[in-house]
Amino acid sequence: MTEDINKSLLYTTLTSNSTTLFSYENVALLHKLSLNCSEIATDEIGRINASNSLVGSVPLTYNPSGLYPSKVQLTLFYLKRAIGTDKYTSADLVNVCAIASSQINKAFVLETLDKIMGEYIAFQYAPSHESEPLLRPVLGEFKVTMNKIIKLAEARYDTDAFTATTAEVESVKTIMVDNIERILERGERISSLVNKTDRINNSSNAFRRRTVAIRRKMWWTNVRLMAIVGGVATGVVYMVMGAECGYPLFNQCLRGGQ
Repeated sequence: MTEDINKSLLYTTLTSNSTTLFSYENVALLHKLSLNCSEIATDEIGRINASNSLVGSVPLTYNPSGLYPSKVQLTLFYLKRAIGTDKYTSADLVNVCAIASSQINKAFVLETLDKIMGEYIAFQYAPSHESEPLLRPVLGEFKVTMNKIIKLAEARYDTDAFTATTAEVESVKTIMVDNIERILERGERISSLVNKTDRINNSSNAFRRRTVAIRRKMWWTNVRLMAIVGGVATGVVYMVMGAECGYPLFNQCLRGGQ
């Protein structure tokens, strides 16, 4: 029974300017739920018509006294449209509402409501011919059409859900294949990057070794240069002092000092 609730419309109603024109009830399910959907819809339609939203849903929670002792989550889905027959009359606010399980496919419900809305507009407002006056058919005839739309939609629910699931699986499969290809391409790029990194590291190590060797060589060059400069300076000082004081031990300067 839970599966039937999750893929069926419990109650559907079509109103014009808040006046109920047609309604559909899943009598078997509503009896087991002990639920009066007509009262719930009547309470909500006034607020829905006063809102600016043309399509949406309202969560409902009730505690049934029937076969389901626990709380059942329900949602009221709605679709409304302002329809004017001509420029001299005010537009009619047509509202199609459906009460269903909160677990039902939302797209399924809204597509069904949109189908009902379109068929009602074509049934009630479209003239049969431009040269003929606007014909108003008997409203009771549309109830049969609305019931057929709902029954056909519910009969196709499993097929449409299976098709949607298959399409979703194919979409996920395509995404996974693309991701795998990207991972493989990324792996090749990472492998190439690792090889390049290894070459760069090897070049960096060789450069570091050459730098250390050059640094040591320059240090020894500087030491030798300083030693040569120091030796030349010492020799110059010795020659100058020897010229003044006598070679080799500066005897003249030493005797003069004594």
